[in-house]
Amino acid sequence: MKQFLKNNWVKAVCFCTVFLMNGLLAVSVSAQEQTVYDAVPVHVDHSYSGRLEDECVDYYKFVLGESGKVTYTVSMNTSNGHLQLLNHEYERLDGKDIYHDSNRGCLYRKEEWYLLAGTYYMRITGSEGAYSFALQFDSANESFPESQTHPNDILSQAVSIKAESKYTGQIGLDDGQDFYMFHMPFSGQISMSHYSYGQIMEFSILDLEGRRLNRFRAGYDSNKGYAHSVDTCSLEKGDYYLKVAPWAGSSAFYNFKIHVKPNPCQIAQTKRNQSKAVVEIEKQPGVTGYILQYSTSSEFTKGLTKTKKSKSPNIKLTGLKKSKVYYVRAKTVKQWNGKIYYSEYGDSSTMY
Repeated sequence: MKQFLKNNWVKAVCFCTVFLMNGLLAVSVSAQEQTVYDAVPVHVDHSYSGRLEDECVDYYKFVLGESGKVTYTVSMNTSNGHLQLLNHEYERLDGKDIYHDSNRGCLYRKEEWYLLAGTYYMRITGSEGAYSFALQFDSANESFPESQTHPNDILSQAVSIKAESKYTGQIGLDDGQDFYMFHMPFSGQISMSHYSYGQIMEFSILDLEGRRLNRFRAGYDSNKGYAHSVDTCSLEKGDYYLKVAPWAGSSAFYNFKIHVKPNPCQIAQTKRNQSKAVVEIEKQPGVTGYILQYSTSSEFTKGLTKTKKSKSPNIKLTGLKKSKVYYVRAKTVKQWNGKIYYSEYGDSSTMY
């Protein structure tokens, strides 16, 4: 069999043997005298082995039906080795030397590629010797699936999103940024919860001219394996872009959710006469009403706190304990398109 293979490297571009290795389908592949145009097809969630001859290059081709993370593991029984990743247009996306691992006694490397759906090529080079590699896939579960021919990386490709809905996406080697568009139904605030898995992503709010108004990012927690934060900013009524791009590193999974809220309100002044008081809230234009909390606890502990709703910014309180200090704070209420929105509570004020 060895003599057959030796005499037929050029005639037989690929010679395969199928077996199981570590629970993955493993295929022994011999591919020589190749170019990228006759790359040997392989599949993710499989393992493969082959052999390099002197001054030869091996090419492999795999296709992703959806965007996601490909974890590759390469072992080489050679004195040197190199692995490159090419996209569907044969452009280089990544290239890594395979270094010697003294624990394994061979060249070894394990890393990740975050990739759009599409076709990719692996180029393996090095000195003469055997090698093996495995590919494992984790889906990005993108809310709006992307591909090499249909990415979402310029403003004109931005997809429309809605507040109060969660969206997931991925920034990959061949996809440097993603764009979304959302509508602010009234002047107020957005509160955005965002997660990045793998690297730190930056979330930027842009106006319709593409100018950046705000940006958010979170520190990476290596113990949890992700970066997370909740950030708030004020926006006028209108349409905006959300841009997601790498801040540290180059690729990651991410998700986010935008909450729309009215602007918060502050306590303008309080007037107290023993068991009675009048609280004046700073008037906010266009709101439906106000919610006032008053409490004998500065932390507004449940059981010590009462709530009063009003359409007017001037609210009267009765039944207060004469010897107690009270703390008050308020938030605004906005009704729009049949839905009720609440602001955050403003700063607390003390009533003596």
